[in-house]
Amino acid sequence: MRRAKELARNAELLTEVGRRLVEVAGVEPGMDVLDVACGTGNAAIPAAQAGARVTGLDLYADMLAVARERAADYMVELEWLEADPRHLPFADASFDRVLSACAADDELVIREMRRVCRPGGAIAVATWGRDCSEVDVTVLPR
Repeated sequence: MRRAKELARNAELLTEVGRRLVEVAGVEPGMDVLDVACGTGNAAIPAAQAGARVTGLDLYADMLAVARERAADYMVELEWLEADPRHLPFADASFDRVLSACAADDELVIREMRRVCRPGGAIAVATWGRDCSEVDVTVLPR
């Protein structure tokens, strides 16, 4: 229970980063969006609020449990999937937008994100500074 409360508190701190990812990626209603290493839904929830069909994927069940609760609080529906971000369980070119607030420094994850992004789509990632006080949101080439 304590871990869930801590995760929820940290999620609120990352909410603005998720919103920036959605904005920079150009998420629009009806798009298929994947949030990789979604944690507690920091980008997935704002993408669903923007009207996209969203899948949030994370390796950790406790993160996804908090994400489900947060999505219910925000009254949005999306799919949550427990899986390894280094081996995304989707066909090539499955998503219009692929987002991640936490995976920019993992080459295998970035390669998988590019693989599942449709031609003409966009990949947006957050890059954190050394002390985690600074964050930059970037669109990567597909």
